[in-house]
Amino acid sequence: MSIRLGNVPTIVVSSPEAAKLFLETHDVVFASRPKLQFADYVSYGNKGLVFAPYGSYWRTVRKWCTLQLLSSLKVELFERIRRREVESLADQINRVRSGKSKDDKFDLKPLIQESLKLSRHFNIADYVTFLAPLDLQ
Repeated sequence: MSIRLGNVPTIVVSSPEAAKLFLETHDVVFASRPKLQFADYVSYGNKGLVFAPYGSYWRTVRKWCTLQLLSSLKVELFERIRRREVESLADQINRVRSGKSKDDKFDLKPLIQESLKLSRHFNIADYVTFLAPLDLQ
C-alpha cells in the first residue's frame, strides 16, 4: 500500500513476504533514511554516518569508520586509552553521585534535553518541504 504524507510518498509493508522483498531484494533503493529537519540540525547538515543519505559520501564515511576506527588493529591499539577513559568516567560518576564534585564547566543535560525535545515532536516541514525555511517547530 502506498500513501502520501504531505510531499513524502510512504509505503506500508504489511506482510513478511513484502518486507523480505523490500529489505533484501530492493535494499539499495530503500537504503536512505528520510531527510528530517531534526537530523539536519543535530548532525550539522547530515555530516556523519548516522543521518547521511545513502550514496558515495555515506559509503566513504562508513569505509573510514570501518578501517580507521573499528578494525581489530585499531580496537587493540586504543584498548588502554578506552580503559583509562572508562575508569575516569566511573570515578567522575561516583564523585558526582556522592556529592563530592560538581563540574559546571561541562553540562550535557541541556544538550540532551534539547535533542530529545526536537526528536520527539512532529515537524510539519518534514512532510511539507516548502515550509522548512519558516522553521515552524
